[in-house]
Amino acid sequence: MLVDYGIGTLGTCKEYVHSVEVTYKGKVFDYCLSVILDNESAVVCGREQWGSPKRFGHVFINMHTGSHIIQGHAERPLGQKLVNFNFAPSRLLPAVSKTISASNLRVIPSPLANHPPSVKELVPATIDFEAKEVWFGTGSLSFPEPSAFDPLHELEILHYESSVMIRGATCVLNHPTEVFRL
Repeated sequence: MLVDYGIGTLGTCKEYVHSVEVTYKGKVFDYCLSVILDNESAVVCGREQWGSPKRFGHVFINMHTGSHIIQGHAERPLGQKLVNFNFAPSRLLPAVSKTISASNLRVIPSPLANHPPSVKELVPATIDFEAKEVWFGTGSLSFPEPSAFDPLHELEILHYESSVMIRGATCVLNHPTEVFRL
């Protein structure tokens, strides 16, 4: 997912979020594999306390490609393309309001050498999501350049689900109400 938040108290911010659907103890979550943000302040504020794997990078979204296809990509570091997106919108859907169940792995290493982590837990949280403009369409995703630091290229795309482009969205991350200690 590529997100353009526009401007806020931390300045402008765009992010790439890579999550997969998982089931843990009978509950379904979107588990976050990677978050790349292009604003240093946004990297150090918020979700990381709950295990969100945020890192600084460069996120680009091009709405004006000279065709109906919208393009985007994320780089880390600048010039190292980790992921490419293409999206061809086909129809406008009704505005949407929903709650998403998400989970992250929070690990705090032990201060003692050769000891297990002091904290290792899955942190589930809900995200209240509203979007004014939702487009259904065809998406394409690729991991063009190998990176030992962000090995996204090792992920295999098994099949494509439906693709949407969302504009005019707001998200509220709610405080977790439980944790699963591992």
